[in-house]
Amino acid sequence: MLKRKRRFNIELTGNVMSATHDDTNGFSARAMDAFGTSSPEFASHIMGRLSVCLRAHQGDGPSTQASQQEINAALAFVDGYEPANEVEAMAAATLYAANDMALVMLARAKQATDIANLEVAASVALRLLRATTAQMEALAKLKRGGEQTVRVEHVHVHAGGQAIVGNVTGGGGAGNSIGQSHEPGRSPEGVTPLLGVDPAGDVVSVAGHAERALSDSRRA
Repeated sequence: MLKRKRRFNIELTGNVMSATHDDTNGFSARAMDAFGTSSPEFASHIMGRLSVCLRAHQGDGPSTQASQQEINAALAFVDGYEPANEVEAMAAATLYAANDMALVMLARAKQATDIANLEVAASVALRLLRATTAQMEALAKLKRGGEQTVRVEHVHVHAGGQAIVGNVTGGGGAGNSIGQSHEPGRSPEGVTPLLGVDPAGDVVSVAGHAERALSDSRRA
């Protein structure tokens, strides 16, 4: 069985979050590590915000406090992401809160007894799911340090072709074949040479039967 690091968790007494053991200094250090910060104030503040976001509403009545299990689930998610700094911790906490609300709205849509409530709940859930997708992409970009990696899985080189490995840039150099016509007599077998650009720069058709020199590519 894969051994995993125990996630950061708390004990909830009333509305007070505290350590599950007697080592209060160790608890504070563990909380800061879970939120990628050296500030105990930041860790405590985000924990409180997550607790508020997870509160549930029963109809028009007052919201109920999030349970110890709900709070610990959110803390486990943030800790599992292993944020490197406060920005990543905020993004992870926001992602969890948005996804949790999306799941709540999906449940309401499924339990709806009329079309109006179904459409409202489903619409909100869809917007929240889109937000979580964008947030996951932002988190992945943060982990990469803002860099984008492009990987080529397969390269197919057909007969007569040439594979190029590395950067390909334009500029009209000798190695740039983009936009150039085939030289006379060097066209691949069975391929009609492309028309070249008139050296004189005359790209307008000439009326009548006036004689003018043909470009090298046309002469071929």
